[in-house]
Parts: sequence; structure tokens; C-alpha cells
Amino acid sequence: MYFPVKVVVMYKAIACLAAVVVLSSAGLMATTMEQPPENKRAQAKKFYVENNFNDALQLYRALAQDPENSGKGVPEDLGFAIGCLNNLGLVHEIDELIETSIGAHKADFRLLARAANAYAGEIENGGFVIAGKFERGGHRGGGQWASVADRDRVRSLQLLLSAIALAEKEDNATAAERADLWQTLGNQISSAR
Repeated sequence: MYFPVKVVVMYKAIACLAAVVVLSSAGLMATTMEQPPENKRAQAKKFYVENNFNDALQLYRALAQDPENSGKGVPEDLGFAIGCLNNLGLVHEIDELIETSIGAHKADFRLLARAANAYAGEIENGGFVIAGKFERGGHRGGGQWASVADRDRVRSLQLLLSAIALAEKEDNATAAERADLWQTLGNQISSAR
């Protein structure tokens, strides 16, 4: 098949433009990843507000799983990362995100409390067992449906108890934060199952 020279040149120009856009986006993400947490958080929030959930997820995931990142913004990073996964339909990745974030911030009672809230009802508690492995969320084609509501409730209570123990030892935990943890625990224990 014969293509006129103008068509070939036009396709090459479009391909070059697309390559430039992809490379500049990758460069932007790489430079953003090297920034301090506050700058990453601001960029991630901008992406999130613009409904660019994939780019926001990359930044929020990195922030939530970075052991060097600390402070009151870390629980929000985890919450926004979970929101991004929900918006992208990647519910099956939430467990790994939460548990990795917990592993990176074992001594942060605020992050543990945020993870407990996620397990207490912010994420889907059903999924499918496929080839002997549970995958949270919907699935096409086969598999056995399963509920993990009881497992999520137990994990939430475990995290809350750990958060309470850490908050009692922490000097920068306010009395209101400690009271909120106890209130959340009481609410979860007394909630209908």
C-alpha cells in the first residue's frame, strides 16, 4: 500500500509529539518523586482534584509507604491513595497498600487509626476466591464469592488497640486524639454485625 509523503511525515510528527508528551510526563513524575513530602503532597492533591487519579496514586502511594515521611499528613496520604484505587477500580490493591503503609509506619498511631477506619467500612468487604487466593472487589469470569467483613472488623480492632497503646505512650498525642481512639473502638465494638 502506498502512502503519500505528507501522510508519512504527519504520522512521524504525531509519533514524535506523543513521545515528547510521554517523556515529559515521566520526567515530571521523576522530579516530583525527589521532592520533599510537602511538595509531593501538594502535587498529588492537584492531580487528585483534576481527577488524574493514576498520577495522584503514584505520589500518594509513595508518601504513604515512605518510612521517612512522618507527621499528621501521613494518614491523609493513605486515605487519598485508597480513594485513588477506588476511583481507578483497583480495589484488589487496597490490602497491599494498607499493610505496606502500616509496615512502614508501625509507630504512627494516627496512620494505624486511619487504616483501622478503612477496614471498618471504607473499603469493599467482599470479593472472590480465585485459585485459592482471595481478591477484594468484583471479578469477571469464575471464582467463588466470599465476604471478609468479619476479618476486616477484627483487623480494624487490632489496629485500633495498637493505636491506643501507641497514643498513650506518645507525648505529642492530644487528649482529644486519645479520646477519639477510644470512642472509635467503642463504636466498632457496639456496631451491629
